[in-house]
Amino acid sequence: MVCYLYPGAMTKLSSKLAMELKPSAKVISNTFEIPSWTPTVIQNLEDVMCPQIFHYKMKTAVTSIHQVIDILYTTIC
Repeated sequence: MVCYLYPGAMTKLSSKLAMELKPSAKVISNTFEIPSWTPTVIQNLEDVMCPQIFHYKMKTAVTSIHQVIDILYTTIC
């Protein structure tokens, strides 16, 4: 999945991705980080319009209601 969204949209999208993507899925974000996620790689580019690319890899699938609550709480707060 490739994203190029402003930070507010990334916050909303992060919970949807966490709940719906498979554990092996990869997410690449252009310019903006996904809040509360830790990138596996950060590429620094020599481009003023696109200074960084953030790479993420899903580690585990959401399997319980507690994980869903944690994801939603992180998104809201």
